[in-house]
Amino acid sequence: MGWFWNRIRELYSQPLRWFYVASAWSGFVLLAGTLFAFRCVKTSTAAKNLIHIENIPVLDLVDKHYMHLYVAMAVLGHVFLAATLLFWNKLKLTRSGIAMFGFSLAAVTLSLITDRYSFPQGSTSPALESLAWMDWTMLFCISASAVLFLPSLAHLTDALEPPTGPCPEDGDRLPVRIALVYLVSTASVFLYGFMEHIKFWDPAKNGGYDYKPFFQAGEIVQANLVLYSTSVLFASVVGVAAAAAYFVFRWISRRGLSAGAELAPADCRRQALAAGAFWSLALIAPWQIKLMPDIRAEGYWAWIMPVGLLTLTAAALTPLLYVSVVLIKHDFDAQRRELAGAPGFLTGSLRVRRAEYAFLALFLCPFYPLLRLLRPQFPRVHYIGLMLFAALAVAALWCGLLKAEAGYDFDDWRGMMKSGVFPCGRVVLSLAVAYFIYLTAQRLLLGWNLDRPASAVRTWAGRGARGLAAACLLLALWPLWGWSGVHRNVLARTFEYSDRHRFEIGFLNWVLDYDGSGYASMLVDSRVRPYLSPPTSPDAREVKLGTDAKEPDLFKEMPEDRYEIRDAAKAKAFPNVVLLFLEGVTPRSISAFGERDLKALGRPATPHIDALAAEGTLFTHARCCYPSTWDGWFATLSGRFLRVQEMRESTIKDTDRYARHNGIHKILALAGVNRWCYPNTHPFERLFCPAADHDKDWENDFDGIPNKDEEDLEITRGDKCNERLLRFIDSIQPGEHFFFSEHLTDTHFPWKRTSDKRAAELGFPDGLKWCEKDAQIKDETMDRLARYFQTITRMDGQVGALVERLKQKGLYENTLIVIVGDHGCQWYEHEHLYYVSHLYEQSLHIPLIIKMPGLPKGIVSKEEVLQMDVVPTVAELAGVERLPPADPNWAPVGRSLAPLLRGESSPELTKQYKSRDVVLTTHFNMVGVIEEFRYKLTVDRLSGTYTLYNLETDPMEMNNLVDTEPEKVQALLEKMRVYANRNRAFFYGFNAVRP
Repeated sequence: MGWFWNRIRELYSQPLRWFYVASAWSGFVLLAGTLFAFRCVKTSTAAKNLIHIENIPVLDLVDKHYMHLYVAMAVLGHVFLAATLLFWNKLKLTRSGIAMFGFSLAAVTLSLITDRYSFPQGSTSPALESLAWMDWTMLFCISASAVLFLPSLAHLTDALEPPTGPCPEDGDRLPVRIALVYLVSTASVFLYGFMEHIKFWDPAKNGGYDYKPFFQAGEIVQANLVLYSTSVLFASVVGVAAAAAYFVFRWISRRGLSAGAELAPADCRRQALAAGAFWSLALIAPWQIKLMPDIRAEGYWAWIMPVGLLTLTAAALTPLLYVSVVLIKHDFDAQRRELAGAPGFLTGSLRVRRAEYAFLALFLCPFYPLLRLLRPQFPRVHYIGLMLFAALAVAALWCGLLKAEAGYDFDDWRGMMKSGVFPCGRVVLSLAVAYFIYLTAQRLLLGWNLDRPASAVRTWAGRGARGLAAACLLLALWPLWGWSGVHRNVLARTFEYSDRHRFEIGFLNWVLDYDGSGYASMLVDSRVRPYLSPPTSPDAREVKLGTDAKEPDLFKEMPEDRYEIRDAAKAKAFPNVVLLFLEGVTPRSISAFGERDLKALGRPATPHIDALAAEGTLFTHARCCYPSTWDGWFATLSGRFLRVQEMRESTIKDTDRYARHNGIHKILALAGVNRWCYPNTHPFERLFCPAADHDKDWENDFDGIPNKDEEDLEITRGDKCNERLLRFIDSIQPGEHFFFSEHLTDTHFPWKRTSDKRAAELGFPDGLKWCEKDAQIKDETMDRLARYFQTITRMDGQVGALVERLKQKGLYENTLIVIVGDHGCQWYEHEHLYYVSHLYEQSLHIPLIIKMPGLPKGIVSKEEVLQMDVVPTVAELAGVERLPPADPNWAPVGRSLAPLLRGESSPELTKQYKSRDVVLTTHFNMVGVIEEFRYKLTVDRLSGTYTLYNLETDPMEMNNLVDTEPEKVQALLEKMRVYANRNRAFFYGFNAVRP
């Protein structure tokens, strides 16, 4: 019992006091870094224009608890300052200590100022300050304080013993150790990839996916060859990096020492700096790399985020690591002094290596004082216990990572978690396992006293390790030339469906793309490489994502369409217009398209949209060209292949950059529309409403985001926006000619159920669970699809409320109503959910319904039509004609749908709609082309893989024809090259040579 109380008293000893101070410092800086990162994201142009904080779990969590995090940061900052003054009895005599305290005081003060917040009235989301020069000052003060912390604590190493004994790490053993580090690291990383590839083929282990139908006969063997060879190459690259890191660490920690394998007191600081840098890179680099295009687009101030986060993480952890290393060495030194000269295995002396101190500090630093309470008397038992605890810490981190990954089912923005943080975390932990194995093997080989003499066995083992490392390096390079005979379908499918393989290929391309030319040619198929590589001809023009300072000029190459009235009678009689955009709604989810099965209930899932379809024309084969919300809007409004350049918005001074291409606005203005109501969904108005007409937009300062009270009442953004539209309808006076539009956003993920109480308030007295009855995927009810179907029916009720109000005001019969989807949604037809990363038909197929007064009702058209057909349709119905561009190459692809609305049908009309090519692209570097709505070619630029489908014979896109129809692939690649140059604003970031 006395032993235990002695240990309790040690909790207040001199070294441990500074552990608590360092812990308070680490907590303060980590919280400051969390708030800083969140503020960087939330105040960025991307967040203002693109990101919905509430839809991203990590950001939403910080947003909801920002006040608590801020208070915790303030408390820890003041605790650190108070503890420093309380414990530092030599503060006034230590220059570095005085400077450290001064910078710390400034850091705490500046962090409280820069991260301050306020809650606007009725809002649950904090309003934050934008980045400014004070943030750079705060980062400098925190960094300076962390750097000064280490020399200020130099007195803690006074009681430590210098290294003793001979140095077993003589120069001739260094190549062997480097080879061993490479081999162990490569094996550890490859082993995890090996396990992932085994699970890839087993539906019981991979989440229920069966990927075999996507491979042809005999391709499974090739697929395994590609998967495993890529993992060998990837693991080898990581192994080389680990060996290089070992060499650098060894050089840093031995610098200034003449001999000795143990840690010298003076080396504690260097080791802490190296460990702090390691954790900083491991925690921050993966997701910051994913944000690089956005950071470049944001401009100078955006660089504060990667620089600041790397700095803050290192500054937070380095002092804690330093004190932990000192404590661990202090305890081993004390034990060695107490048992000096004692015989026996348990009581014998023990020398701990520098690398072992580093490993223990890396994984035990947060809770080492608690382990000191259990510290045994014998050093060897103590060493074994600490190594086991460190190994358990690695295992706990691994289990936590796997659990977090399994529970994180959100397809996050830019895939930062799914394809960045999580896989990089697995690699880091694989290296930690390799680290443990390496240290254990070394301890067994060198003995407890690190003085076991070299033997012939060890000599031959060293030679074998070097030879094996050389052989492994040669084997790892095999994919660079060995894939020439692999089927192109295998390369495409493995890259698409194996997350591990995709991560490895993405990382290798990033490493090998040394010149930044756009993708590593070493891993790209030679037949497609000329279309993806940078141009080489003298007159070639290249576009690079986020790097071209003249990027706005590229957009202006697209001619601005101009219109004039050609039929004054039509223009005068043209009705009011309602344009409703559906968010991620598939034709399958709307009853009118005939794919919902609720016959047993005797009621349709979407009665109001069905009624509009019954009074107009329903298009069963409508497509978007870019499965993205913003770009679905733009295609519909412009009638051209155009896309919004996302993060570039902050650098664009021209406020009408996109609005000048809003053909619908121009047409309606000519047709006499004098009342306007643009969608409240940000940034629709700023992008597409001409700047001169912003003040004409109805309630343009309206905030559709629900506050906390409204959220508690289950009032959604769609509910609030619908109320705004109803007020607009009520405001219309006799003789006014109006246009209103909205983006019905409640069907956006994550899909939420509605309680029976709220459903009754919305006009569903029996709730909304009834519309989930047909939520079947592969003969199984899926909860996520059921929730999705609920939001569809709830959204249909919003459409019904608008239609009912138009009828009450006597406006319905004189109103053109267009309902169009922004993009489709995949429901595991190709083992994917949602839309952003692929160009399958499920992502492209959209609902399109047009109800025009005076035209036939109940028409179902199966013609191939596009979002961009809406502009010429509205123009023809309004008696307005587009003036031809000076260059006929810039003629738009859109076709008027007016003949189909009138019920016309003929082979010539069908040919008119089918005889056009459609170019495609996505957020994530995938481009494609559909030739006359028959052949579809898609190219994944990251990997250089591609797919070819015959949509007439294979509408589900299961049979990739790239290996059987190479001539068609080449022909469509050539077409894509031409279209990429002609539509450079749409293919922004696609390197293509002008013909």
